[in-house]
Formats: sequence, structure tokens, C-alpha cells
Amino acid sequence: MSSTRWAAPADEADRVWHEPEVIIYNLIVYPEVSSSAIAYDVANRKWYELNLDTIVRDEDWMDAVITKHISDYHAHHGTLPDFNVINTTREGTPTTFEKKPNEHVARRIEGNVHYGRGPSDILPTTTFEQVKQKLYLNRGIDRCVWNGADCIFKRIEFVEDLEAIEREIKTREALLAASEPPGTSIELRFHVLPILAVVNKHSETDEVLGIIMPYGGQSLESLAGGYQYGMGADPEEGLPPKPWPSLPIAEEQIIDLLRGVRELAKAGVVHGDVNDRNTLLTPDNRLVLVDMGEVAPDYVSDVHALGRMMLWALEMVSWTTPGAEDRVRQIATQLLAETGGMPE
Repeated sequence: MSSTRWAAPADEADRVWHEPEVIIYNLIVYPEVSSSAIAYDVANRKWYELNLDTIVRDEDWMDAVITKHISDYHAHHGTLPDFNVINTTREGTPTTFEKKPNEHVARRIEGNVHYGRGPSDILPTTTFEQVKQKLYLNRGIDRCVWNGADCIFKRIEFVEDLEAIEREIKTREALLAASEPPGTSIELRFHVLPILAVVNKHSETDEVLGIIMPYGGQSLESLAGGYQYGMGADPEEGLPPKPWPSLPIAEEQIIDLLRGVRELAKAGVVHGDVNDRNTLLTPDNRLVLVDMGEVAPDYVSDVHALGRMMLWALEMVSWTTPGAEDRVRQIATQLLAETGGMPE
């Protein structure tokens, strides 16, 4: 990775409006004078500067002010604001707007991932301008249209994303190299969502902005009702009443995913973060893994993590096939026993 400093694109073409989700990233208070904040609208991928003529430390209030001005502008013009600086007071009047160069407002990214011109670069590449109709799904992840297909664009937004994207690329290359015969779908064999293309900033550079993957559906965490029902939920808090249907998966899908995880191990690849958040139910009702993560020090193995996820799923699925629940429980218990025992 090179050490140049750059800012992610602003005012993106073909971006679909989403209700703002503003986060304050930097708050500066000038004692007895004024305050200033740098904020990011995660949902619309745009940075803002807020300047106040008095001391304010209430970040929620600042979020609300920036959100109001973004939403008001969109309501009147149908687009994202043409400003990225808001100057106002605690009372809200007067308010003025400015537009500074994006790199003067945005948080800069130190370093670059390069791809597409190296002799070992085997994945296809595309350019950012070919990624159309981008719609916010999550931090760093947009649903989009690429080459006419329903896809996911996983982007570099912050410096922490550089290594994550590089790992994703190298892992897919390793899986492609392990595919026999060559060209075998890594999604079918390993149950891992493939990279369709690496996205470069433009056609004159090999600097990477992100990766394109096929749209893989919703995560099991989302389908179960959200994080409060997920594997990472705090059991001390207890679950609120659940008004929605149970997790729509069956024994066969879980066994299929286990086969994929076993194949990953045969290929010498560790996913590193198998859980409900990183497991998707595809539109054709298959379970696939995403976010090939950095392996945490206390991570036992992918098989162990899948066993834990099976135990979680036992409580989230309405089992209709006779004996399915018992068989899944038996497999989960066996996986955990062979990889270090039951979770506490």
C-alpha cells in the first residue's frame, strides 16, 4: 500500500437518496469563543463541517442540526445539498452555507490498495463510474447496479478499510486458485460470496475504491429481528417480544453451509468471523458467507464458530420437519466437542 492521502468521492453520481444518518467524528471547542464539528452522513456518503458562534458540546444536537439542513435541502431540490459547510448559532439564526473542496472537509485516508496491473492480479477490474444506483445498506456497503446486475459495492471509507478490502481480495484469489477444476464457482463450493470485480478510482489508475459482489440477500441477524436477537446480544438484557416470523432457514441449508466451511478448511482458508451477521440467505435460499475477516486472537475455528451459530439458530427457527431440530443440535454439539467444547 502506498502512503498517499486522499478523500473518498463526494457528491456521487447515481446515488439514491436515503434518510440521513449523521455521525460526529471530530468536535473542536475554542474556549469561551465557538465550536466546530466534522460530521459524516453515512447513508449518503458525504462529509460536512458545522461551525457555531458559541460553545456546544452536545453531539446529538449537532447531529440533529446537520440532519435537518440535509433533509430540508433534499425536500426542496430533490438532491443532496450543494454545500458541505453550515455556519449557524445555537438559536439557529442566522444560518449560512458554503462549499469547500471535499478534501478540506472529509476525513483523509492514508494509503492505497493497488490492483489490476500486477502479474498475479487475477480478478476482473472496473471503474467507479460504472457502479450505478448506489443505495445505502450499511457502513461501507451499498446496494448497486453493475453491468445490469443487482450487486453490492463494498467500499473504502476509512483507513481501517484498506486492510479489510485487501484481505477480501487475497482470500478470493486463494479460493479461485484452490478451485478444481479451474473456474468452479467459489459460491457453490465454499459458500462464500465471490468478488465480481475490483473497483478502481478511474481507468488511469490501479488505486482501489472497493469491490463488487453479487447481491447476497439479508443476514441471518437481520432476518432474526436485528442485533438484539443476534449472537452478540447481551443475555442479561433479555429479548423483547418478537412480533415477526421465525428465521426462515431449514436443516438442509445449514448442512450445506457446513460442507462449505469444511471445504474452506481443505483449501487452507480461514474465514475468521463466522456468525449470524456475516451469513446471508440468498434470493435462491442458500446460505453464504461474507466479510472474510481478520482472525481474532480468541477465535477457535470456522467450524467451532458455525457450531455456535447452529445453537443460536435452534432458538430462532420453527422446525417443521420431524427430527430436524434434534439432528441440528447433535451436529452443533459434535462440532463444538471436536473443536474445543461447548461455549459458556
